[in-house]
Amino acid sequence: MRRIARPLLALLGSVCALFAIGAWVNAQTAVTVALPERTILQGETVIIEGTIDCAGFCNQFDITVQYDRAFLRVENAALGGYLGVASDVTMPPNGILFDFASGLVRLSASSTAAAPGDNVLFLLIVTGLRPGVSPLRIISLEVNGANVDPTQVFGIDGTITVRTPPAMLTVTRALEVRSGPNTLFEPIEILQPNVPVEIRGISADGAWFQVALPDGRLGWVVSGGPFIQTNGDLASVPFITTPTPSPSRTPRSSRTPRPTITHTLPPSETPAPTAPPEPQFGYLVATTSANVRDGDGLEYSVISSLPLGQRAIVLGVSSRGTGWYFVQLENDTLGWISPVVVNYNRDVGELPAINPPPLPAAPIIPTIASLPTIETPTIEAPTFEAPTIEPTVGG
Repeated sequence: MRRIARPLLALLGSVCALFAIGAWVNAQTAVTVALPERTILQGETVIIEGTIDCAGFCNQFDITVQYDRAFLRVENAALGGYLGVASDVTMPPNGILFDFASGLVRLSASSTAAAPGDNVLFLLIVTGLRPGVSPLRIISLEVNGANVDPTQVFGIDGTITVRTPPAMLTVTRALEVRSGPNTLFEPIEILQPNVPVEIRGISADGAWFQVALPDGRLGWVVSGGPFIQTNGDLASVPFITTPTPSPSRTPRSSRTPRPTITHTLPPSETPAPTAPPEPQFGYLVATTSANVRDGDGLEYSVISSLPLGQRAIVLGVSSRGTGWYFVQLENDTLGWISPVVVNYNRDVGELPAINPPPLPAAPIIPTIASLPTIETPTIEAPTFEAPTIEPTVGG
């Protein structure tokens, strides 16, 4: 019996030890350092938090984060509240180190605190440079502390999406907001002066803006007029197709006529209308009321105009390098428009080069030397012979 009991006791001890090791290892899988998924605006500066989830107290860390410097700029970095108050924290030389050329930030610190303060391990202050997506990669990570197994420390990468600031609208006097882009749609709100709202869309004719009201509802306001002010990139605002407007009030009929029965042939099936194809080089949108000229410069005559918010089909760009676009208006008028009064969100380098007409001839002002010489005839005065008076002698 004793020979059998000893192996059984040894086996039970081994099983218990394995359970203890498994429980200890499983506890370490909770040690993670995570970076967030975040969307910011171009030009906006925000604080990004790196958080830690540790089963005990991870009182020392060393981390290196990489970002894409084409989309982000790291302005500064700092420790969070996890390691405790400043008197508990020790940082080695170059505890916060920046490598802007490679897009790297390294942070290293330790703490003598007895317990963590919160779960924010470190902070990054970043600015969005241009629209795009920058990863936040943890390329090296070391976490130490009581009962921490270095092989069970994990990092979770994040991303920062930088987007273009939305186009905004304000009015200088109270303005009706309607449920659709037409005066036949019902008013749903009065937009107060100097209250900015985001422009979400443009009607197909460019005459109305769809805006997001402060309470989250969507409505429509006219796009033109001296009391309308816009800022931001209107070219990035989509055009929206809306349903046919219905009158706000339906007149009541005084008497319902008796229906008559007529025999009609079954209607033939009408194919659904298809949307016109997108032009090869897309559209540009006027950011102000813009003149359309018969050549690529101010020396040419104005032949039409493109109102604020309306679009024109882009056909090409001037071969003379002036940057003027050759466009087609809705009424099929062809002309040239300056790049400083429109937004075009495609690659200009893909546009065909169009030869503009010759510069208009300057008026010829004749000089004095070029005037014809007019010979003035000489008029000679007639000569008269005075009569001779003979004296008479009296006698």
